[in-house]
This record gives sequence, C-alpha cells and structure tokens, in this order.
Amino acid sequence: MNIFKAVQAHQLQHAELASERVGNKVSGVEARVAELETRFNRLALINEALWELLKDRHGYTEEELGDWITLTDLKDGKLDGRVRQTTAPLNCVKCNRVVSRAFARCMYCDEPAASGGTFDRVR
Repeated sequence: MNIFKAVQAHQLQHAELASERVGNKVSGVEARVAELETRFNRLALINEALWELLKDRHGYTEEELGDWITLTDLKDGKLDGRVRQTTAPLNCVKCNRVVSRAFARCMYCDEPAASGGTFDRVR
C-alpha cells in the first residue's frame, strides 16, 4: 500500500509541476497578446490620423488611398497585405546593445527602447 501512495504522490507532484509550467506559458502568451493589442491600436490610430490629414489638407480620395496601399504592398515584390521590415534594429540608450524594434524594452537591461520614428513601436 505504501508503494502505491508513493507512486501516486510522485505522479501528483509531476502533474503539479506540469500545471505550473503551463500556467507560466499562458501568462507569457497573455502578456504578448496585450503588447500586440497595444501596438495594433497605436498603428490603427496613426493610420487614421494620417488618412484624415491627407483627405482634409490635400483632398485625396479613397481610390487614391487604395492605389497607394497596393504600391506600398508591392515594394517587397509581393502583393500579400504585408510590409517587410527593412530598417536596422536600434541600440539601447543605456547599455548600447542591439534592441529589436519588435520589443518595447531592452532584453539585457530592461531599459525602455528609444523611439527612432513614428512607426517603430508598431513593428
């Protein structure tokens, strides 16, 4: 009977550790989704502001916007609804290591990444 309890306790401990690892992964995924939502909302806001500016100040039409979207999409040679990132990564202002534009903080020292331009926080 003691062997059965020992095996059962070991299996329970193993299941608890696996559950904890899954919980940690879920937390990481939730944080990444929240970050992506923030970036998406910023991009949507920038795009809407730019479009309103172009319509109001320069009189562009929806058709012209559609044409420019197509031309921009084709810059990488594919009409696929995506823009390929072509800019170099930034350097951290604190530790001077390379920081990917995909992240808001330096992965080495946790310093907020410096913004190189309007669209850097959305890539």
